[in-house]
Amino acid sequence: MTTDDHDIPTKFRTFDHIVRSEISTHDRLVAFRLIRTVQHDCDLWDTKMTRLWIEKYPPKHTVTALLISFLDDDMAAAINMPTQPPTEDEALTRIEAATNLIRQCCGGLLEVRPTDPGGDTQYPKPPGEHRTRTWTDPEVHFVHEDVRAFLALKQTTEFMDGTLKSVQGTLQTNLLKCALMVLKSSNLSTDDTWNDTWMYVTACMAIARSAEADDPTTTERLLEEMDRTLTMHHLAQSSFHWTARYPAARWPSCQKDDPRTSSFLRFAIELGLFHYVKSKLDQHGRAALENPDGRSLLSSACGKPPLSWLVKDVVQARTVKLLLDFGADPNHKPPDHGKAHRAVYQGTFHRVPGPLTPWQDALNTARTSGNKAATEMMQLGEVLKLLILANADIDMFVQWNHYLYGSLYGRHRSPRCLLRSIEMRPAYDQIEITFVKLESRSPHWVELQEQRAVYTEKEVGEIWEVGYHVLWLLEAKNKWGPAFLRKGRRLKGRWAERISSMTRSK
Repeated sequence: MTTDDHDIPTKFRTFDHIVRSEISTHDRLVAFRLIRTVQHDCDLWDTKMTRLWIEKYPPKHTVTALLISFLDDDMAAAINMPTQPPTEDEALTRIEAATNLIRQCCGGLLEVRPTDPGGDTQYPKPPGEHRTRTWTDPEVHFVHEDVRAFLALKQTTEFMDGTLKSVQGTLQTNLLKCALMVLKSSNLSTDDTWNDTWMYVTACMAIARSAEADDPTTTERLLEEMDRTLTMHHLAQSSFHWTARYPAARWPSCQKDDPRTSSFLRFAIELGLFHYVKSKLDQHGRAALENPDGRSLLSSACGKPPLSWLVKDVVQARTVKLLLDFGADPNHKPPDHGKAHRAVYQGTFHRVPGPLTPWQDALNTARTSGNKAATEMMQLGEVLKLLILANADIDMFVQWNHYLYGSLYGRHRSPRCLLRSIEMRPAYDQIEITFVKLESRSPHWVELQEQRAVYTEKEVGEIWEVGYHVLWLLEAKNKWGPAFLRKGRRLKGRWAERISSMTRSK
């Protein structure tokens, strides 16, 4: 197979020559599998992370020499593999074999880069923790950043796909298998940091999101094994499920137990899996919707998951529809476990909203949607429409904490402390702000304020259409329509004309 040199940009022609001529026909299948593995890992971390986050806590590279050494192992080996770190001789043997394979087959497009001695995490370690590993696992990278752009070319993709046709459907599940085996090879003792563990958990969930559509059965088996592995380790440390320690706060090193995350099914919903969730609901029916803490799975599907700004498209209308079809209640309100805590501080300086319904969770997601892409905004609009049609109590206001700094004991008598108060907003106001005025607030973290979505004119029109439809549904429910107009809460200009025309055509 040949290509016209004029079809390839000049800066990519050296790479094109390597792919088509330097890599032998005998080695192409192995080489292209390795290259695609690194390419897919780079795509996993192509998220909405801000510049400040990347400078302070750069995402760790998932593909290492040890991970590459597991590529040829079968699924049974991953399932039956014991959860323990390999010996130094075993690890070094695998790393050396993978390094030699990369250097022999890939024509120099991939390189093995050593990491810091004593461990391979880039995150700061909590006090009292130390690294016990005596060997290092080097990372596998493209030799130059332009290689990734070259691989994205249509000509390159078609050429490589021809060779990878026989294994095309297994590339992602194979990467998930390798990530799981690296996770099981980690030292999960209590005195070691969990940062690398969470990094591989996040990678496994991200890979599973793309792999489950092609091979849901294998993906489900591997995810269940990951859940079993971490559950066995975590039982001796906490009464919560291991997902309760997932770093949901500002920094990745935060490991605060969150009892709301009480099951792996909830965790899968929060990180955007669909086929896995559907399979579990098909197996267990409505019993799967029940949770020890009383919080609805529908709230997890509608609300902001941990690190939602790092994971794309986690709020999915199809998951919400699936849960509603299985009988989830859009008006479910969990028990108020924090009532006593709020009573202590009520009226002083610390106020916390009570439990929220799925409808309120969806509105809260809309309130902080300033950094969401147009596709995510469309999904969020579909979620709101599904909840309205499922008879959600749309009279419920959206509630959130307002953060500001102030002094507890007077102007000069104590250091300034963080104050929180509850703010509320009617649903119709929030929907108008989010989808029509496009003035949604970004998350309150300072470093995220610079990361606001920029929409094209076409995308703005599509988001408006969703907003108009949601407002029309509210009018159709006879909740606020006439009162909304009588109180003067009108959308100005063509917005008001559009809502009126849709109302008349009802």
